[in-house]
Amino acid sequence: MYKATVADYWLTRFSREACETYEFGWDPIKEKPCYPVRDTTGGVLGVVRRSMDGGPKYRYPVGVETSRLLFGLHRAEPRDLLVIVEGAPNVAAAYDAGYTAVGSYGSRLYPAQAELIAGLSPSRVVIAYDEDRAGRDGGAAAQDLLCSYGVWTVRARWDGEDYNDLADMPPVKRERILKKALALSALS
Repeated sequence: MYKATVADYWLTRFSREACETYEFGWDPIKEKPCYPVRDTTGGVLGVVRRSMDGGPKYRYPVGVETSRLLFGLHRAEPRDLLVIVEGAPNVAAAYDAGYTAVGSYGSRLYPAQAELIAGLSPSRVVIAYDEDRAGRDGGAAAQDLLCSYGVWTVRARWDGEDYNDLADMPPVKRERILKKALALSALS
């Protein structure tokens, strides 16, 4: 069983409540920040480790098909509003801003992930993928894919800001950007 001891690394970015909710911890053997990757029923499949010394930022467990999973799915319930982000840290960032989110593992949403989202029956979805090229392209593709599943979406945008993703922003700014996306969706 995975048991997280919250790491200072995560606490510099997110509230203790968010870190405990999503089990952001510390691997004392590898000496790296980590969090669990779970199957669709909430069972732990392994641990994702955050590289602090260059190379790929996140190391996923061997043999885990992240294209069929969503981070935070075990915490999401069928509801009116759902935020979709890239990766676990952005799920915690949305949580700290007062929103329920799930994260794809990377900037692409796959059909199996879209089916999981559609299964939650959200009436509104805000896609808050990163503001880099991969995030913009992935967000547009996610909108198209979710539309094919009958899920209505709107994009959260923060062009011109000095932040790549929600996790880079202070909580107050995250909340403002997500509220702005929701306000724009009401006009559609």
